[in-house]
Amino acid sequence: MKTTLEYPLSIGQQGLWFFEQRFPKRGLYNVSAAWRLPENVSPEALGQAVARLSARHPAWQTTFSEQNGAPFQVVHEDLPPGFRQIGVPDTAGADFEKALEAEAARPLDLEKGPPARWVLFSAPGRRPVLLLVVHHMLVDGWSISTLLPDLGALYREAAGGPVAKLPPLRRGYDEFIRENTRWQSTPDGERERAFWDTALPKNIPPPDLPTDRPRRPVSSFDSQCLLFPLPSRLQQGMRQRARERGVRPMAAWLAAWFVFLYRLSGQEELLTRIPIAGRPPEYDGVLGFFVNTLPIAAHCSGQEGFGTLLGRVAHDLEAALAHRDWPFTLMVRELDRKSLSALLQNTFSWQRYDRFGQRASGLVRASGGAGDIWRVGEMDWELVRLPQQRDETDIQLQLINLPDGQYGALQYAADLFDRSTAERWIGHFTRLLEGIVAEPDRPISKLPLLTEVERRRILVEWNNTETPYPSDRCLHEAFQEQAAKTPDAVAVLFGDEQVSYGELNAHANRLAHRLRELGVGPEVLVGLCLERSVEMIVGLLAILKAGGAYVPLDPEYPRERLAFMAEDAGLKVLLCHGATRERLPECPGRILELDAQAEAIAEESTDNPPRLAGPENLAYVIYTSGSTGRPKGVMVEQEMAASHIRNVISLFGLKSEDRMLQFASLNFDASMDQIFGALAAGAGLVLRGEGLWTPEKCLRNIAHYGITVAHVMPLYAQQLLDATEKYAGKLNLRLLLAGGEALPPAAVRLWQNTRRHNGRFLNGYGPTEATVMATAFDIPADWPEDARNVPIGRPLPGRCAYILDPEREPLPIGIPGDLYLGGAGVARGYLNRPELTAEKFLPDPFRDTPGARMYRTGDRCRWLPDGTIEFLGRIDTQVKIRGFRIECGEIESVLRGEPGVREAVVDARGEGVNKRLVAWIVIARDGFSMLKPAMRAYLRALLRERLPDWMTPSAFVFVDHLPLTPSSKIDRRALPDPGEEASGPESDAEQKRDRPRGALEETLRGIFAQVLGIRRVGIHDDFFDLGGHSLSAMRVIAPLRERLGLDIPLRALFAHPTPAGLATVARGQGKWHPAIVFPLTEGARPDQPPLFCIHPVRGGAFCYRALADCLEGEWPVHGIQAVGFEGEATPLTDIRAMAARYVDEIMKSCPEGPYYLVPDRKT
Repeated sequence: MKTTLEYPLSIGQQGLWFFEQRFPKRGLYNVSAAWRLPENVSPEALGQAVARLSARHPAWQTTFSEQNGAPFQVVHEDLPPGFRQIGVPDTAGADFEKALEAEAARPLDLEKGPPARWVLFSAPGRRPVLLLVVHHMLVDGWSISTLLPDLGALYREAAGGPVAKLPPLRRGYDEFIRENTRWQSTPDGERERAFWDTALPKNIPPPDLPTDRPRRPVSSFDSQCLLFPLPSRLQQGMRQRARERGVRPMAAWLAAWFVFLYRLSGQEELLTRIPIAGRPPEYDGVLGFFVNTLPIAAHCSGQEGFGTLLGRVAHDLEAALAHRDWPFTLMVRELDRKSLSALLQNTFSWQRYDRFGQRASGLVRASGGAGDIWRVGEMDWELVRLPQQRDETDIQLQLINLPDGQYGALQYAADLFDRSTAERWIGHFTRLLEGIVAEPDRPISKLPLLTEVERRRILVEWNNTETPYPSDRCLHEAFQEQAAKTPDAVAVLFGDEQVSYGELNAHANRLAHRLRELGVGPEVLVGLCLERSVEMIVGLLAILKAGGAYVPLDPEYPRERLAFMAEDAGLKVLLCHGATRERLPECPGRILELDAQAEAIAEESTDNPPRLAGPENLAYVIYTSGSTGRPKGVMVEQEMAASHIRNVISLFGLKSEDRMLQFASLNFDASMDQIFGALAAGAGLVLRGEGLWTPEKCLRNIAHYGITVAHVMPLYAQQLLDATEKYAGKLNLRLLLAGGEALPPAAVRLWQNTRRHNGRFLNGYGPTEATVMATAFDIPADWPEDARNVPIGRPLPGRCAYILDPEREPLPIGIPGDLYLGGAGVARGYLNRPELTAEKFLPDPFRDTPGARMYRTGDRCRWLPDGTIEFLGRIDTQVKIRGFRIECGEIESVLRGEPGVREAVVDARGEGVNKRLVAWIVIARDGFSMLKPAMRAYLRALLRERLPDWMTPSAFVFVDHLPLTPSSKIDRRALPDPGEEASGPESDAEQKRDRPRGALEETLRGIFAQVLGIRRVGIHDDFFDLGGHSLSAMRVIAPLRERLGLDIPLRALFAHPTPAGLATVARGQGKWHPAIVFPLTEGARPDQPPLFCIHPVRGGAFCYRALADCLEGEWPVHGIQAVGFEGEATPLTDIRAMAARYVDEIMKSCPEGPYYLVPDRKT
């Protein structure tokens, strides 16, 4: 093809070229739009019009290429247009939408052309649809409104109508580039550059949008766009808000967008970008990439009104618009990747189709509530695909302004979000606008988001859990009924000991009568300090039968902790064994040693004591850890516990044939589930005994005792499932319940693989303050393997769950917030802690029941669309590092999903500038232990693929096991401190792995370091991870050619962004020859004479790197390696020949002396 013009890319085009090279053949920055045409349109005339349109505009005759790392564009004399007609069964419906989307995503060949394609879809008896796909480097939004009137006039002529009278194009895009490049160095350009150097925000994290799926390692860039109407009252109301403040309407909508992002993410510091038409008036009618992008930041304080925020946003918007010509690519070239990521993740677009400069204003008019009719060539073209582009944006709001109306469009990344999520967000945004229009001074944190339909679903439908259970029962009474019904059935199994229901009831009754004699009754707290035994169960039942409330005291607890608990509870009586007596603290109450008093207790009556306690009296007080280090006693009443046991029996499907493992310590409320669930259902209760069983021992006992139901901690459940294959065919376990911490998805995958002998798998959730378990999720067998979290399910009967924002208002589906629990299981409060009780136990504003309360869990959760709840982590394990809010649980979830990781915990260590993320890792199985030396680098790479860089721990600590609290939860405070070795290489072998293996890799390391302005680069360090970007990538290519004679395309750097990878590409070209002299420093002082370091006997000169580092750039340091060191030539053996060659190479490298020579010390 004959060319007519070659010229460089504009600075804006360079940014797009950078992405095109980094993600080739992905259809990135394809701009597409489609219209439904009249049925009688002539395809032949349309094709002729497209050809003439392409010939008229040089941009559509352009291809792109690259030379010496610098991209340029070529205008051809006659580049055939890309026009074709495709027959389809229908031009409407879901199948056609998929075909349209596929064609819009198909990459354009920018090097061969054409740079645009027109596709006319035709179907019998249907109006055809015309799709335009063109690369963004050639058009902007204004170009679309320029080319369609031209196309219409040319079509009318081709169809036999009047001759098209199109004005000549007096300017070209190449002139714009030259003018803009000159302008950048003028005083006006310098003024704008200085403005953005100051105004561009630094260190703003991307909005933490609630995604439906984890971010992929490499985006597909697929997106969807939903149009939505804006009621006229909202259009008028937003204009009114703008008039009240004396600002342009665009500012009001932009401020509303910031409020929406704030409410979605919870982040106060936000950043968005706004595309603006950067086209000078003299270029009206010229097709090209004139658009510029303006970054706008906002601080959203939840307590300020919308009007206050609008004032600030409008001020910043006007300042940005006054400096609108400085190219976005130059604005952001010094930004770190984190801030750049924040800029690229969301966009606000204000499209004006009611003003077209010299074009006719009647080009576009509204079609219904959300749509356009374009007047092209005296025909009405119905817009069926809004002009949109495939790019890296997660979410984009477009406001389309027409002469006769306004509507919105929400474009979203299909990798991250479901269509249903985008549809909900449109409803939330519309509801937010209603609140802004109605109450502009209301604090933005209190503006409404929920639609009435969604509010009812969340508060009423998903919390419709009322049950007809009787409300006058006490915890032990169901056991008494079972003892009367089946006295000979086995109630408790402990080792070789078996106790029937009748025997257990009789023993408990005797002790209960004795306790009554000691003054035990309603609201009297009785300590229980017993080792695991049948007597422990007897004591528990006896306290309840006497009307009292039990307080478990673990004999293994430190004496100081036991003393605090006994004193705080004001124990009236304390039950113990002789074996635990010596461990007891000082206690003002009566100590009843059961084995010493056994004969006296045996004389008591075996009859059930008369009932004293009612459903409103205490059943137990269990102490949990406090944030201050002071344990707090949670008070649970009889009816709360009794109603929960009814739920347990129903949820577990417990029957008398079952045998349930009693696994948890009495000090944890899960024991209440296990003990009273089994005894109330007439099932057998198998006591674990002292000492935590290994998973293998537990499975042996499950098989031996015929245990059918087991309730354990999630990590222990994972270990059990990991070992069950050895016991295939020996287990009768029909239900495994995990609760107490987040259930790792890896445990679910293990269960799916072993489900044939592991039955149901339940994920239970609930704090002690909400009576053991408030929600549960029955995991389906087809649970998706790539799920990042396992839901905690729905509220149990009689329970309520609310996910609220900081203002305690319900949050929409998908948006994370604070989980509150209400209903029948809410505890009375904390013993002797009225202030803390008032802080945590609050009136329930969503229920009409008098005195209804709810408990703030401190857990971060969100509703899923199916009405289940997803647990996202503790709010108090959220950490902030360098301004970035980080959910440690999200990082842990990724790590635990790796087969080589058994357990993982992530937390912050250090303060201030030294604060960093640390991961503690337990390697899975012995087979992975041999991979440990490379594990740190692998896990770091894994996290960088799945999560933003700032969520990658800087240190990885490998441990044999994670420290646990007495409740088998991870004890974060006991995690070992990370040493320096946790951040660095695992071993000398790993250090050696990062050293250069030749002059080529050493030179490439130096080029990377020079371009990036850093001291050291490893051969496996990623150029872009180190801060490289589009402009700096281009600056790598020239030194490759100058120093090494390599002509490597820019795309090679994107495909192989490490020195080692790029060296492999260079060697494969066959043009590279190893240098003998190569620099060991970059950016050294030019006034200092260079040091040339002669290789030692083995030939390599990399041993002088340490010397170069010590000089810290003060002296230019070069290495001289032996000829043939890299196998590319025959080594020299004569010392004179070596000297002559080295002198020659030194003179070539630095023609002017003086020089310093550094010989090897053995030379």
